[in-house]
Amino acid sequence: MTLSAWDRTRLAAALVDWLPRRRWFAAKGRPVERVEVARVADLGHGCLVALVDVHLVGEPGPHRYQLPLGLRAEPAPDAITDLGGLWAVDATDVPDLMAHVLALVAAGAERDGVRFTAAAPVEPAAPARRVTGEQSNTSVVFGDRYILKFFRRLFPGENPEVAVSRALGPTPTVPRLHGVVDDGTSTLAVVQGYAAGAVSGWDLAGTPGFTGRLRSLGEAVATTHAALADAFGSTPLTRADLSALVDGMLDRLARTAAEAPALARHADRLTRLLVGACRAALPGSPRQRVHGDLHLGQVLAADRGWLLIDFEGEPGAPIPERARWDSPLRDVAGVLRSLDYAANRTPDRDWVRAAEREFLAGYAERAGRAPDPALLLAHQLDKAIYEVGYETRNRPDWVTVPLRAIEGFVAAAEEAG
Repeated sequence: MTLSAWDRTRLAAALVDWLPRRRWFAAKGRPVERVEVARVADLGHGCLVALVDVHLVGEPGPHRYQLPLGLRAEPAPDAITDLGGLWAVDATDVPDLMAHVLALVAAGAERDGVRFTAAAPVEPAAPARRVTGEQSNTSVVFGDRYILKFFRRLFPGENPEVAVSRALGPTPTVPRLHGVVDDGTSTLAVVQGYAAGAVSGWDLAGTPGFTGRLRSLGEAVATTHAALADAFGSTPLTRADLSALVDGMLDRLARTAAEAPALARHADRLTRLLVGACRAALPGSPRQRVHGDLHLGQVLAADRGWLLIDFEGEPGAPIPERARWDSPLRDVAGVLRSLDYAANRTPDRDWVRAAEREFLAGYAERAGRAPDPALLLAHQLDKAIYEVGYETRNRPDWVTVPLRAIEGFVAAAEEAG
């Protein structure tokens, strides 16, 4: 089924209000000027994929999003809008439509320019259910077999999730890739093996026995870094690399301070800290492919040990930037910052320092060396600065968490002289 020009106009108008209320919409703090429906692909069985361009007030270019849509004859309370007697709904909430998408992957089909590629066998599975609580993407689970993840904000190129999963193949710390959905320009979705019964590190944080599991998490992260180095290669960081690294961090600081006044008052001291830390860092640490956006929500405690998931990198960054080689300590810093976030959920923060020590000890043991403390500090600062920008745009009530951490880093540096 195709949408008429009238249907597209009506859908675009409804999305101006509907999109900002989605958890995965990445610009909640900025008003939407207009939405344009760029393309609609008919997947059959009343399932569509709409690619929409969202124009934000004050920004020069649009942000592209993917909307899997279902068309229903009966009105529904969660419907987006009425399209000529058929009601458009989010297809990820409709089990039979998700089963249809999985079947297309299993068949290696192509529908209206959308390609479904099976990377490993995909067999019939239990009814679908959408995963709740996610932010940048939407995932659908099929029994205890598969997880189908739709990337919401799209960029041209192959998503790093696909590139990494293909390169690593079956590995103890990364889920197996079963299928890919793309439109020839962008990766729309992936199908991966599902770890039934696994619990995210975020949900475990602060629970009894959690700290004792952090050493094995550190080992799992280091194991994955070693696998990434084997698959993609690595080189030692040089002084030139460290100079480029701090330049990128200072650029992020300047851009974030411009949109977050609470950060701007720390800008001068943060500049000195970042420059000093990168100058103190020793050349020779590895530079390689990394996860890029690692935190406790991206690790799962499963029966066979820790799994690392969501290798797409920062979802708001262009694909080449996410695939760029970096220091593995960016991932280490991401976990440490996530532990700090988790500690802010509980009245008892005493466990967090012990948790950090256990994680770092496990990482160092598996990696064969302790992280360079100066380089690790630089990455922790950079991650906290990124978090200020992210929270300002998406969860303004949370911005105090990274700001408090930044104040702590600054105070500790000043006390040390």
